[in-house]
Amino acid sequence: MKFTTQLLIYWIAILSLIYFAVSLTILSISGESVNSWLLIGGFLLLCVFPPAIITAIFYKRLDYMESDDLNPPQFEGRREAVFRLNSHSSHPFDDVMLRIDRRWIISFSDRKNHVLKFRTDSRMMAWGIGGYVKMNDDLTVHIVVYPVSSSSLLTEKVMKSTLSSLRSLFAE
Repeated sequence: MKFTTQLLIYWIAILSLIYFAVSLTILSISGESVNSWLLIGGFLLLCVFPPAIITAIFYKRLDYMESDDLNPPQFEGRREAVFRLNSHSSHPFDDVMLRIDRRWIISFSDRKNHVLKFRTDSRMMAWGIGGYVKMNDDLTVHIVVYPVSSSSLLTEKVMKSTLSSLRSLFAE
């Protein structure tokens, strides 16, 4: 299942639990009968539409993470770096994949073209960042990290930290 679909279902499930718990508590305290149309309308208005709108806003960036697009992302707020890979393996791209897989979530990989996409974990209040890695034949690694949501001070710190972690990771 695609990450965007998982995220949408996750948000709908959380909001649904809250909505139905509060609605049923209020209805049982007030002694009112359940109006199913009103309950369904409230569910759609409060639990389905907001996550759908938010996901639609970030869909392009979220979908890029899992797409087979081999070009680097051109999103606003991205940061780029080029590192030299110190690989002691006869399969350096597998080494790159292994190193990244230890710290982040790989969302797409293409061994033939030496392209890898990864993301940080998404939380309730933070969408995380996405990353793009392209290993060249001369063992240089082109890296692009970008925010999924709009760039904030915290996101900038996370992107700088991720680039710093990648720098140390490839210097190993």
